[in-house]
Formats: sequence, C-alpha cells, structure tokens
Amino acid sequence: DECHRALAAGYRDLVAKYPDAIVLGLTATPYRADGKGLGELFDDLVPIATPRELAAMGFLVEPRIFTVPPSALPDLSAVTKSGSDYNAEELESAVDTGKLVGDIVDHWLARAEGERTVVFASSVKHSRNIAESFAAKGVRAEHLDGETPAGERDAILARLASGETRVVSNCGVLCEGWDMPIVACCVLARPTMSCGLYLQQAGRILRPCLGKPWALILDHAGCVVEH
Repeated sequence: DECHRALAAGYRDLVAKYPDAIVLGLTATPYRADGKGLGELFDDLVPIATPRELAAMGFLVEPRIFTVPPSALPDLSAVTKSGSDYNAEELESAVDTGKLVGDIVDHWLARAEGERTVVFASSVKHSRNIAESFAAKGVRAEHLDGETPAGERDAILARLASGETRVVSNCGVLCEGWDMPIVACCVLARPTMSCGLYLQQAGRILRPCLGKPWALILDHAGCVVEH
C-alpha cells in the first residue's frame, strides 16, 4: 500500500529478498516528488477508477472547493526551490503572517463553522499559530506534529472525533494514511509543488460518513489552481 514510496531502499531490499514474488502496488497518488518513475519496480500501471467514478459509486464524497482571491494568497515570489518542493524555511516566512492566518480563521467561520476540520500547515510554528488564532476566536482547536507523543496525539484525534475539538492543525503528520470519515473540512495552508501531496491532503476528508453529503476544501495555498 502507498506504493509511490516503494522505490525507497527499505522497500527495494524487501522485494529483492523474494525474487519470485508477484509485487502488487496500490496507491491513490502514483507520483513521486523526486520525479522517479514507478516503472523502476512495476511493469504496468492499471488505473482502476477516477475520483468522480468512486464518488458516483459511493466510495467517496464530492468536494466543494472554495479558493481565495490572489491578494489573499501568500507571496511566493521570493521562495526558492529545495529539491522538488519549496524551501521550508522560506515558505514558513511567506505563509506565517498575521493577515494570512487571520484570513484562514475568518474564511472558516464564514464557510465551515462547526464542521470538524483538519488544517495542513507549512511548519510546526505555522500550525501552532493557526491553532492559536482559531482558539482566540472561541473555536476549540489543537495542534499536533511529528514530535507530539503518541498518547497525546491519540487524545487530540479522539477529541476531534467526538466533536469536543473542532479544528486540528498539523504539520506533516495527517497528510497520508490518516482516516477519520466524520471530518468534513480541510484547510490547505501549505503551498506545494507536489501534486501527490496536494491530492493526499485533499483526499483525507473525502471518505463517506452518515450525514456527510459533501466535503469542504478551503484552499489558502493556491494548490487547487496550481494542480
């Protein structure tokens, strides 16, 4: 599963130990940020269904997408490229401003107030500032990142599931493999050149759930237009 990661050394070493095995890879995002083709490991790519077809069959919900005016997007003109994506430190400086963070909260209050929400931020500091800005407006919001202890992380997500917490902001933790169908809104606050990362983040809220007719994507990063 998540076979777009299968070119990593650990996966390649495992496959090499079973030279006669049939290798079947599954992924919703057959893209790699480093540009390497999955043909290095796999012989064929078999598209099973499009997201629209999966929504029609009831396996996904249709997203409603709201972007913001260009004036409300971060100015990335001075942000350089590092590897295949934006330089992390420069990106943080571009997106972690009081106005842009405030715009996120105001947009959520206008479009999604009350919906359980996941926010994808560009850095730990950015994520903390977003959570604090929601809390300053009276919204129950929490932050988590890769250094959040497992027990505390589980408790934060349990509060999101129960509705005690309405917004969880994160940096690099909930982007892939996380599944909580009751969450109906995501805020894209992290610009990225990676189509795969964009699709993984947006896809976190497309799981169907009773009483969830649609999912809401609030794009403050320009990802929808970019990709």
